[in-house]
Amino acid sequence: MRKTAILIIRLLAVICCLVIIAFSSKELLEYNRGKAEARELRVRVITPVEAPPKKKLPPISVDFDTLAAENGDTVAWLYGANTPINYPVVQSEDNDYYLRRGFNGKYNYYGTLFVDYRTSGDFSGNNTLVYGHNMKNAEMFGSLINYKEQAYFEEHSVLWLLTPTGKYEIQLVAGIEVPGTSELFDALANPDEAGKVIQDAILNSTFQSEYEYSENDRFVTLSTCSYDYADARYIVIGKLEEML
Repeated sequence: MRKTAILIIRLLAVICCLVIIAFSSKELLEYNRGKAEARELRVRVITPVEAPPKKKLPPISVDFDTLAAENGDTVAWLYGANTPINYPVVQSEDNDYYLRRGFNGKYNYYGTLFVDYRTSGDFSGNNTLVYGHNMKNAEMFGSLINYKEQAYFEEHSVLWLLTPTGKYEIQLVAGIEVPGTSELFDALANPDEAGKVIQDAILNSTFQSEYEYSENDRFVTLSTCSYDYADARYIVIGKLEEML
């Protein structure tokens, strides 16, 4: 009887190991597939740009005609030099559709960076919310968590936003961690309340910038998961500066 029990326990242990291996393999395959799809898209639509002396320009150009032909939800491209951030940004009629869909609309564990449906997809509002997953391999918005450290901010204080009609430098001004259920997200999507939230975020930021708030400025807020506690979110706020 004892031998039978031991055999059963060993069998269950083997089954558990196989399940874990199968799950880990599937997760790894999804990571690799998501990364490969993003890389393939970049190859087709991104061209490096060398700015003329004394002129500040985004270090890339984007073929928005190709992007629009493949996905009509395309609103922008977000890029961070020497960071993993180099992705298209989309917007749908809700905040669920692109959570686990790639740019091509098919299931993708990475999802796609997307603009909150309540804010301006053309980034003309006083604040635009953009969401992305915090991937374990630092892809998508996984690198945003690094802005909890002052040193990382000082090395990567600028991101770039390109749209079909404009080019913007994003001057990062604040980063804060909040619960995923926080009313702050509703406020950031509300033109009448976003300014107050941004001012508070600057005062409580995990990094210190030299920026002084102006109600005439436009902002973009990037949000991702944080794992410091259950259902935490880390958001990074930047001022949009249009490149003429």
